Amino acid sequence: MNAAAEFDCVVVGAGPTGAVLATLLGQRGRRVLVVERDERVYPLPRAVHFDHEIARVLQEIGVMERLLPTMNPAAEYRFENAAGELLVHLVTEPGSARSGWEASYMFVQPELEQILRDRLGEVVGVTAWYGAECIDLAQTDQDVELTVRRAGRAETVRARFVVGCDGASSFVRDKLGVAMDDLGFDEPWVVIDTKPKRDIGLDPATAYQYCDPARPTTCVPAGPRRRRWEFMLLPGETRESIATPESVWRLLAPWGGEAALELVRVAVYRFHALIARRWRVGRTLLAGDAAHQMPPFMGQGMCSGIRDAANLAWKLDYVLGGLAPSALLDSYEAERAPHVRHVVETSVALGRVVCERDPQRAAERDAFLLATRRAGGNPLAGQGGQAARLAHGLLQPESAGAGELFPQPHVHGNDGSLRLDEIVGTGARLIHAAAECASVPVDRRVTRVAIGGAARAPEGAARGESDPGGVAVNEFAGPSVRTWLREHGAIAALVRPDHYVYGTAATAAAAAELVDSFWSDVTNDTSSTGE
Repeated sequence: MNAAAEFDCVVVGAGPTGAVLATLLGQRGRRVLVVERDERVYPLPRAVHFDHEIARVLQEIGVMERLLPTMNPAAEYRFENAAGELLVHLVTEPGSARSGWEASYMFVQPELEQILRDRLGEVVGVTAWYGAECIDLAQTDQDVELTVRRAGRAETVRARFVVGCDGASSFVRDKLGVAMDDLGFDEPWVVIDTKPKRDIGLDPATAYQYCDPARPTTCVPAGPRRRRWEFMLLPGETRESIATPESVWRLLAPWGGEAALELVRVAVYRFHALIARRWRVGRTLLAGDAAHQMPPFMGQGMCSGIRDAANLAWKLDYVLGGLAPSALLDSYEAERAPHVRHVVETSVALGRVVCERDPQRAAERDAFLLATRRAGGNPLAGQGGQAARLAHGLLQPESAGAGELFPQPHVHGNDGSLRLDEIVGTGARLIHAAAECASVPVDRRVTRVAIGGAARAPEGAARGESDPGGVAVNEFAGPSVRTWLREHGAIAALVRPDHYVYGTAATAAAAAELVDSFWSDVTNDTSSTGE
């Protein structure tokens, strides 16, 4: 570089994706500037759901305990037809999710965003400019120069990297000239957020899809004491006609209407399915809605953006710290784009099930889904962002379990009883359940984690012994690491900083090779621009 950049990274946009990315980088000691157009958090709800994997990332940045009082778990998802018959029934058992949290949470986005902004303000090395707007961007092989307007003045900042997390109408994406692939879904819906004044006969932990060809409808909890409805617009209805008080109360009449509900927000959206054709141009990258947009039927829009942040943060950190060349950043799109495409395509397919308005085709759909249920099947089982394992990128594809999200049990060790990541950290980890792996050589870049036998509740079981080369813990609740390893024929797994499995090993010698292979892949420079 010609001269020292002012920042390691500028993150454009302080929505959930940008705030999480900036916090993850700041916690790793990087100098980060966040540029956000809105001075204050947008006061109305938008996203309402995140899953257990995202809870694990929010745990990593230290906000899950703050968020818990503002959320409620969602344990059940029901698809019903016009006759009230149950077409699909998705139920999750408490504590069964792989990441050590509940499978799903429903929340109020302004409350989540404020907590994320508060956390940003606590992280040393992170600077946030609110009420500021990027108006120009230029980059070289060595840095990126941004022109930012704030307080009525334009000023220039430079960074080694820029990440555009600035939403569907992204300035950064437009400036890079990146086009979007359209996956062919474009449907208008009216979204109505409410606060029930009394019991309206709906379970607060249950989401509903009413697959009625007369008016496809979604009804989901939207945080404690809140409920969201989404109604598909019919031919002839317009944004203006559907959003009138008369239309809104007519739509909500089956649940008590004005007597039972207080309106919070009414908005009309066109649900799209779009994916950016490029996620990296030189030293500038895209994440969140700037890189992909999807229908809401799986509740994975915000989740996908935070997965982007978790994937990108550790790779940027390795590059900025000199542990890897900039070519490592090419694995970001290679891993995330297929994952996102799976989620978008599944969401579109689910949307087509919900949005069917032809009575004959709807009857055929109902007959198929009812027959599947009677046969004990579930056509939607396993669907979701967390079900889409990584198939490309920085992993050993021939290795059992490679690309899967690694489990996080509740454990107890010398630091007390916590979730696994809270005790062992979130860098690269060699996690094993075999004594012979204790001699596997690791360096400061990898934490060796020995998992002991299953134990009773922490107050009645001995804590793990110290490991001079790492950490020793015993698991006592939640998803079991020992079971996961046994199911994959392994005694050890190399887990990346974003909690995905790089590869597994069946012997101690193979575990040592696994560590060497990981760093060989990380440091393999195939790019024309290095650091």
